[in-house]
Amino acid sequence: MVFNPASVLVRKVGTLQFDAGSTDFATLTYSVDGVVVTKSIQRQLWAYENFTGSYYGGLVYDQSQCASAANNGHVEEFGAFTVDQAADNTFTLSLASNFGNCTVTGNYSQLGHMGSVDANYACSYGINGTMTLYELERTSAGMTGRFVGQNNACQVAGTLGGVQR
Repeated sequence: MVFNPASVLVRKVGTLQFDAGSTDFATLTYSVDGVVVTKSIQRQLWAYENFTGSYYGGLVYDQSQCASAANNGHVEEFGAFTVDQAADNTFTLSLASNFGNCTVTGNYSQLGHMGSVDANYACSYGINGTMTLYELERTSAGMTGRFVGQNNACQVAGTLGGVQR
């Protein structure tokens, strides 16, 4: 049997709307012949990523609302870092950068293939605070992610990543 497009009736049956509230959660709203349906959806976890390893890379970020306005602006902090991710999902990132040493510790969680860590951090050069690492992904070459944070001097937001050593 050959498909004949002239024998097909086309009509609009409804609408579809997808609203992503974050990288992990969204709302899907659709209507079919006047019946409206709203569904909350989230990424599905199939297997935990394991970030444990040694990397070379760093953090690239912007500082704002600093106690000293001279510190507002773009920062690039590069060096070697290690990640220890235990079976209980405790997560420690230790960075030895061009500024000094920093340690980030928190609990890892994951939806889909992207992870996040709500963490505390302290650096040898006197900066300490809280941060959220998110959109953490393992790649064939290493790892990438984004972060936002607040410390005793500024607010920070940026990216992190590294190639595995």
